[in-house]
This record gives sequence, C-alpha cells and structure tokens, in this order.
Amino acid sequence: MENEKNGYHPPSQKTSDVSPRMNAVDGPSEARRVKEGASADFAEEMKETTVVRPWRLHKTLRNFALVFLVLSFIGFLDAAYLMIQHYRGLPPDCSLIKGCEVVTSSKYSEFAGIPIALPGAIFYLSIFVLSFLYFDLDKLKPLTYASWLVIPGFGITLFLVYLQLFVLGAICLYCMVSAGITSTLFVVGLSIIRQCKNYDGSLS
Repeated sequence: MENEKNGYHPPSQKTSDVSPRMNAVDGPSEARRVKEGASADFAEEMKETTVVRPWRLHKTLRNFALVFLVLSFIGFLDAAYLMIQHYRGLPPDCSLIKGCEVVTSSKYSEFAGIPIALPGAIFYLSIFVLSFLYFDLDKLKPLTYASWLVIPGFGITLFLVYLQLFVLGAICLYCMVSAGITSTLFVVGLSIIRQCKNYDGSLS
C-alpha cells in the first residue's frame, strides 16, 4: 500500500505471462528461418562449385583464347617456313640439332605429293582464325570449334614424332617445335571443352 501511495505499480501477472508465451512461439519460427537460410546458402555454394559463372568463364576463356592465338601464329610461321623450304628444294637451317634434312627429305615428309607442312600451316591458320573470331564476335562457338580441331591435330603430331624417333632415327628441330605447340594447344583445348561443359548457359 505504501508503494501505491508513492506512485509505484508492480508489473501485472498478465504481462509476465504473455512474454514467455510469445518467446515460445517466436523461437521455433526464428530457428526455422535460420535453418532455411543456411540450406539456401549451402545450395548456392554447391551450385557455384558445379556451374561456371558467365563472368568467370569469360575471363578464363579469354586467357585460353589468347594462348591459342599466340601459339597458333607461331605454329603457322614454323609450318610455313618448312613448306617454303620444301618447295625451294632446300633443307631447313638446323644449327642446334642435326637431322632436319633427314626428316624433311624422307618419304614421310609428303603425302600424295603434298608436303605435310602445308596441311600443318592450314591447321594452325584455322586455329588462329577461330581464336580471332572469338575475340571479334565475342561468341563461344569459334573457340569451341578450335578446341575440338586440336584433338585430331594432336593425334597426327604423335604419329609424326613416332616416325622421327623410331623409324627415321632423326629429329627435326622445327618439327619438334610444332609438336610442342600442338601438345600445348591440346591441353588448353581440353580445358576449354571442360569449362564449356560446366557452364550452364551461353555467352552473348
């Protein structure tokens, strides 16, 4: 009574009964919302690991395409030089490794009267043009075509290296440079194909 005279009113029992009841209702709801949010975050993280985002794919492919562009240009120069020397009837200048003349003058240096350096030059030029079209058109298909084109080129390269090492017993420096370039293009091409398979969509 003395407290009531001084203006002090103790909290009612009704108020204290409502708060725990509200907390009991809100508690499971809040826990459910947290759980659903965590599940959504986990699903998004899993999707991120399996699907390549457009901006990330675009950046990666531009680096791969640049490798294609540079190496195919070097390969074209290498094959064009061998082709020119063949039609001139002169062996390529090999100062580091002796064997270029043996390889380039053998019966395996031609197919149906055509020097194998000619289709090699066309091969590298095709890779170069397709890579350039990727940059120019900003389309995925030219680079994909170039990646698939490298696969048979790599198989032919392995056969030519086999001929040098185990049939002719001689090594052509320019041929081995071409083999190294094609092998690198093969590895990069497989990476491009794998990246494109992981991408859920298309570049514009």
